[in-house]
Amino acid sequence: EPFRFDYSADWSSYYLGNSMPDLERRSLHFTQITKIFGSTPYGDFDTYAIFNRFGESTEVTGYSVGLTHGQIGNFKNFSIRGFDASRAFSPLTLPGKYFRGVLLDAEAFDRNIKYTLLWGRDSLVFGYLPSGVFGQAESYIEGAKVTFFPYGTHQYSLNYAEGYGNSRPDYLKKRAYSVETEHRFSKAFLASELAHDEEEFAGLIPGKFLI
Repeated sequence: EPFRFDYSADWSSYYLGNSMPDLERRSLHFTQITKIFGSTPYGDFDTYAIFNRFGESTEVTGYSVGLTHGQIGNFKNFSIRGFDASRAFSPLTLPGKYFRGVLLDAEAFDRNIKYTLLWGRDSLVFGYLPSGVFGQAESYIEGAKVTFFPYGTHQYSLNYAEGYGNSRPDYLKKRAYSVETEHRFSKAFLASELAHDEEEFAGLIPGKFLI
């Protein structure tokens, strides 16, 4: 107390052949995950590390440390994570991204505003990249999201995302901005988003109705 330690191990193998007696193993994948988590006077703390076996060696391929429900002095209701993280803003700005860097979620003005800030190096697969990929891929992402009345039935958000680096694919836009709204009624949900990438505009108007 107050911390707990968890350990898990998983393995998988791939076989190839024309029939069951002729199957030959082509690969063996072994993953171990360690976690430590618990409550502190400053919030709920957690950290983990992922170990993958490559041939004859076992290497660390993922790790993260974070604090949720944070409380340091007058700065309350925040979450912060370092190293491996993921986040989605909106379909037209940041629909979902894994990265290794810093992620901050916080609230302000009596929980009437919620904001997110992030910066990091691109990651293709969460926690399972081969060794050395992060040191070679010069592709970075940064962004911010501000939501007004995040716990109300009518929400309004401003989104911003930017990617850069020599390894970033050419077909991706450098930056995008959008204005987003969400409206919840008794049995209906209606949203909208208008985005701009410094060259063109795009918009979405999704909705749902519960029967």
